Amino acid sequence: MYYCSRDNKTTIRDMEYKILQLKHNEEARKFLFLPYREDRVPSKDLYDVVYAGEVKPDDTLMVLERLFIKFNTNHPADFKGHSLSVSDVVKLDGKFYYCDSIGYEEIKNW
Repeated sequence: MYYCSRDNKTTIRDMEYKILQLKHNEEARKFLFLPYREDRVPSKDLYDVVYAGEVKPDDTLMVLERLFIKFNTNHPADFKGHSLSVSDVVKLDGKFYYCDSIGYEEIKNW
């Protein structure tokens, strides 16, 4: 979806996001619910995309917080994953964010 800015001169689009959760296999389970460490980030191939959608544009941290609340208290009916938790990843407009014990850490070069 697109929105016009207040000055009606700029078009703003929704931010695309994906929720990634570790696969259900032995290798991925080693990383389940572990806090972020730059030297211990699981590889992308250990994750499945469990949900994708769009959200109204806002500050990145605000969007991540809204997604955390949404996927913990008010899951969409078609969401099949577990509540958003430590070791899950949110892809937001092309960047990856690791859900940590407190907040998120951007995963660089992933």
